[in-house]
Amino acid sequence: MKKRIKIMITIIMVLTGLQYCNNQVPAEKIQDTLDETQNTEEQPQNTKKYLLVHTTDYTTGGLSLINLEDLSVSIDLQNPASDAVLKTIDGVPYVVNRLGADNIMRLDTASDFSIVYEQGTGTLSNPQDVEKLENGLGIVSLYAQNYLSVFDISTGVIDASKQIDISSYQSAADTDSAVEASGMLRFGDSVYIAAQNLYSWAPVSIGTLIKINATTLEATSSIEMPYMNPFSDLKHYKTESGDDWLYAVAVGNWGNADSSDGGVIAYNLTTSTFETSPLDETQAGDKDILDVLIISDTLGFVLLSDKTTYAASLSSFNPAAHTLGTTLLESNAWSMIYDNGKLYVADQNFANPGVRIFDTTTLEEITTAPINVGLPPNSMVVVEF
Repeated sequence: MKKRIKIMITIIMVLTGLQYCNNQVPAEKIQDTLDETQNTEEQPQNTKKYLLVHTTDYTTGGLSLINLEDLSVSIDLQNPASDAVLKTIDGVPYVVNRLGADNIMRLDTASDFSIVYEQGTGTLSNPQDVEKLENGLGIVSLYAQNYLSVFDISTGVIDASKQIDISSYQSAADTDSAVEASGMLRFGDSVYIAAQNLYSWAPVSIGTLIKINATTLEATSSIEMPYMNPFSDLKHYKTESGDDWLYAVAVGNWGNADSSDGGVIAYNLTTSTFETSPLDETQAGDKDILDVLIISDTLGFVLLSDKTTYAASLSSFNPAAHTLGTTLLESNAWSMIYDNGKLYVADQNFANPGVRIFDTTTLEEITTAPINVGLPPNSMVVVEF
């Protein structure tokens, strides 16, 4: 705004001077100057991309930052809980501190990731994810409660009067006090929440998607998944035909060598139907699928775990052909994120943990060694400032 005012003052001075000299100002000159003013105001500020990484040894937590231009690292910006995940809402980073810490933190990228607020969600409520609602509100999924908490995005204050009851969506076989609400995704005017339906940490019925109206805050429906135990984050992918998918991993029973009961789920938000699984456990070589990223109709990546040895690996796959591709890494990879042609992998290898980077075109590793981020990497988000 200050630049615009300064330029406008300059225009007035120029026009006044020209008139004083009895010269006529050409209309195209005035328009060019006004266009220059508008373009100057709309020029974006120079920003850089960073990878924000939650790190943990499952006793202590940390928060580190990788500059994606030069791969320089800043370690221990904050000290979140050892069990935590990261999420961005409108580019703003949040830390969801889970069981034991039971709070959400909003961070300020403009002041070295200082804490804007740290809002408790209730003792042993075990928050899992945050997402955006309408009217300046946000929503928190709570693993140990049969309701969803609603909070003010700007202050973090939870409004108990807006609490969303989801108890009616609990499976009859799940006889504890919660549907185990976990990952969330906002799409259009709805928020979708994954319900794991566990009892004593084991799945007892099929996973479901609970649909919430982002304006009225009403739970409107529940959609059964093809598999049990939706474990990974809920993610969005737009197909080449223009359909919108919500996709995730439903892992089923961990380490069940006698059964392939999990896979990648793909819910078509355009048609409100589930697609054939892009990759199930049988197609993944009878391994548990821990995480998934779909880059195109014919390229995705999965983190796999051997059901007997629990050895982890990273592989490419073809979602359209439902086939496993190239093994890119055999290490203790835990999570991954994609940005601008690169795949960032959190490798928790005990001997040499860190973040690895792969080129998604050549499927070759860019890093020659894992990028040290202090403690082993866990959850990651891309931030820009």
